[in-house]
Amino acid sequence: MRLAATAAATDILDFLEQGPVDVQVLSFVPGVEFVLPVGNTHLLRPFLDAGVGTNNATDELDFLGAIGLRTELVFPRGDYIFGMEPGLKLTLSSGGKIRENTVVNPIITLSARRVLGKRIAGFLPDIEAYFDGGYDFQAIEFTSITASRDDINLNLEAGVGFGFSRGRPTILGLFGVPRLRVGYRFGHVQGFRVRFGGDWLKVLPDPR
Repeated sequence: MRLAATAAATDILDFLEQGPVDVQVLSFVPGVEFVLPVGNTHLLRPFLDAGVGTNNATDELDFLGAIGLRTELVFPRGDYIFGMEPGLKLTLSSGGKIRENTVVNPIITLSARRVLGKRIAGFLPDIEAYFDGGYDFQAIEFTSITASRDDINLNLEAGVGFGFSRGRPTILGLFGVPRLRVGYRFGHVQGFRVRFGGDWLKVLPDPR
């Protein structure tokens, strides 16, 4: 089961200085994902999402949907673990012409992790360096202070992370401890981003 929700405002500085501001975009898009093992360390992850969203420019409720495939390729080499996660997503929204409301988005994540020697809660943590890349063939456009229109096609991010790849501790015995990532986005959007979660579904065995 997948669940994605978005609430966004025009300027995050308004929120930090003034508190809650008018929400510009609001969406709720649940979905399903199928996990298909390919060998011991590789996964295919086809998914389908469907939901609704609105924005204050039209005040209309639109259908939002996405279908795609992500792959998870993991290559353990002793204390080092290398990962590659290419994927392709097709996003649809209602209203207007199909061509104007369809976004094709190839994505990829590359990561290199080093398992640390000291255990935490009985598990081996790791540190990582990662790179995210994505391209939207149908540009996202919005009004900004510096230009009347900005087109966003290319999204890139590089950063570092901390988490668990060889076994994973849980919170209250229910949820795995999420990975923490801190990265800098560049390309057509710039800025720092902090993320929790988004780790590999495949948990490698503990070598002990």
